[in-house]
Formats: sequence, C-alpha cells, structure tokens
Amino acid sequence: MIDSTLVRVVYISYDGALDPLGRSQVIPVVTGLADLGSQMRLVTYEKKERRADEVARASLERELAHHGVLWSALSYHKRFSLFATAWDLLRGLVLVSAWCIRRKVDLVHARSYPSTLIAWVIYRIWKVPYIFDMRALYGDDRVDAGLWAESSLAYRLTKWLEKRFLRDASSVVTLTHASVPVICEIESSGLGGRVPEVIPTCADLERFTITKRADPEDLNITIGAEPERFTPAEVYRASEAKLGPELAYFGSIGPTYLVDEMLRFGKVFLDRFPGGRLVFIVNDGLAPTGQSPLQEVRGLANNLGIEPARFEVTSLAHREIVQRLRRVSATYVFVRPGPSKVAMASTKVSESFALGIPVAINRGIGDSADVIDREGIGVVVDPFDSDTWPHKIDQLLELSLLAEVRKKCRAQAELEHSLAGAVSKYANIYDRNLHLGQIVV
Repeated sequence: MIDSTLVRVVYISYDGALDPLGRSQVIPVVTGLADLGSQMRLVTYEKKERRADEVARASLERELAHHGVLWSALSYHKRFSLFATAWDLLRGLVLVSAWCIRRKVDLVHARSYPSTLIAWVIYRIWKVPYIFDMRALYGDDRVDAGLWAESSLAYRLTKWLEKRFLRDASSVVTLTHASVPVICEIESSGLGGRVPEVIPTCADLERFTITKRADPEDLNITIGAEPERFTPAEVYRASEAKLGPELAYFGSIGPTYLVDEMLRFGKVFLDRFPGGRLVFIVNDGLAPTGQSPLQEVRGLANNLGIEPARFEVTSLAHREIVQRLRRVSATYVFVRPGPSKVAMASTKVSESFALGIPVAINRGIGDSADVIDREGIGVVVDPFDSDTWPHKIDQLLELSLLAEVRKKCRAQAELEHSLAGAVSKYANIYDRNLHLGQIVV
C-alpha cells in the first residue's frame, strides 16, 4: 500500500456524527482511516436535539481527537426544507473552500448526494478530486418512498446532477453488487470504463461479537423419538425458561420501511410462540406522523391487538444496542420495494450477521436476499403474503437454534461486512488516487 500519510482528506456527511447511523457507519470508518495515516477532517450536520446532548457530544469530541480527526459539526436545518438544505450545503461549501484556498485539502470523500454536491462544486472550482460514496440512488429512493414525484423539479435536478457526479468523480463507491450495472448505465460514457467499488455497510466485529445461545441438544429435551424433527415451537415451549424466543427489529421507522407489515408479521410470531416476545428498538427523533417513533409504533401495535406485556418498544443509545440484541433469537426488516432498493444495504443486516443472528428480509433489497438464500442464514419473506408467514417464521426460528447457522452468519459478516475490511478498501481508494497523480501534495 502506498504511504497515505500525505493524503489530507475532508470527509463530508450530511448525516450527523451523533446520529445512530453516524455512530455506526461514519465514525468507525473515519477514525480507522485516520489510524492508517490519512489526515482526516470530518464535516457533519448535527440535529438540534443531538447537539443539545453535551455529554454525548463531548465524548465524541474526545474520541475523534484521540484519533487525530478534526471535526466541524455544522447545524442541520429542516424547516422550509429546500431552502434549509441549500443553506446547509452553502455553509459547508464555504468552509471547505476556505481550506482549499489554504491548500489544506487533497481529496474530498463525500457520503451520499447532498455532500457530493459540495464536493462536485469544489472540484469544478478548485480541481480537488472527490470520491462519490453513493450509499443509495438518492432521487429514485425518494420517489419510491413517496416523498417526490418523478415529474418534480427536485427529482429531475437530482438525476441531472447524478450524471455529473459520476462523470467527474475520481472514484465511485456503492453498497451493493446488484447496483453496479445500474450505475454504469446511468453514465456509461462518463465512467470511462471504470467500475464502481462495492463496499457494503459494515459492523465493528470487535463490538458485535457472536451471540451464544443454547442448542436443542444442550437442553436435554425429550420430545418423541426423533429429536431432529422437533419443530421450533416444540423446542421453545419445552425450554421456555432457558430460551424464550425473541424476534427483533431495530433501526429507523421512516417511509423506507414497511412498519405496519412488520408488526403484523410480529403478531403472527407471537401467536405461534406463546412464550415469545416481539422487540422494536427504534431510533429517536420524529416519526413521519410527527409523533415520536415510540408513540408511532405503540399506536400501530395497539391497533393490531398486540399484547403490551409481550411487546417491547424502546430507544437505546448506540452502545446499548449490542447488549440488548444478545438476547434476540432472530431479527427482521421489511423494506418498501422499488427500483432504487437495488442499491440498498441495510446496516441492521450486517450487524445481525456479526452477532450470529439469522435475518428475515424481503426480496429486492440489494444483495441481501441472494446472500441469505445462498448461505442459508435467514429467510426471504413476501411482506404482502401473510399466508406464507407461519412457515417462514418456523424456518427462521429453526435456524436460530442451530450453532452452525450462527457460525455461518458470523462468517458472512467477516467476509463482507467487517469494519477493518471497509477501512482497508477505502484506504486503497485513497492510495490509488495518489498513485494516479490525481492528488496534488
């Protein structure tokens, strides 16, 4: 690897470093790259309620300073959305431009489209190369979520910019293999034969360590003459005191996710496993209705008749989520389908695999369903066909009882979703830019 100590990088994320996503996906990558020698400046947009948490902010400041990362925490504005975003990005552009004037920037690493707009303007003015770290097909994702119409000015402008971001980027990063041909088709002439680098969402495997759960043979259960034919319901009922099955969803509940269908699926799980518990660990903030996510989920669950005593809905700090998930048998996520989802890689899937927990997911979400089918580390569910749910739930809980499946989940995380692997791939991209003479030092 080429010595990257001369590479002065500005990493821009429109997601806040204090957000759960920022804590899990931005901070570990930035500090990992700093530890490898890159001089990292981190620019993030922090929401008012998170900036007000002085303890969390001071803790993160110390963590970043320990790794030598300079952090500029700009305020995120939401009111009058279009103008607020324009104002936020203008402030970021002015900040990074000031560093360019002083020749303090060799490369801009832009996470998602709003950040890439800053990087692209910087490139056009100052000729500083940038990495377009796409994360998703932004405009199409907002159309699929019902936030934009294809005829809207916002969508058409985003697609116009997308082509130019791809054309001018020194490197392009995407989350999934399934999205590569789609991206190449968007701007085939501009990519000049370059293939986007695939770096999926990652998990810190030192924190997300494999969960140890008892296996049927460890429980000394006698049910009939053929133990290998125990149904998961029989095993869990016979060992309820030791195992108590739990099905969990964790993460956001925005328009991307089929929350109602997930709760209905959870109710079928509870009906099928009388000793089971349904767990929702949701990010705080505001739900689409303007309520808190906790209120939103509780209200939906109440309408479906889910027993409050068997339903846990909570919001936890990022550092607390791992401990809570250790008691979980399986996790699941249903994503609203649409063409944009070919580029989606769910963080919750990689973190579940790291813990050795099988996952239920619907088809069409990046590479996830293909991996689950191939490796046998979860089940693929049709979120709109409730007749198939009981069988899928039995399959999922059966997998949760097998030590071999847990090992395979962990092996998949180590192969595709390790933090160390992601950092190494990004470092190679930085070095390749330096090698190609695209960074002036």
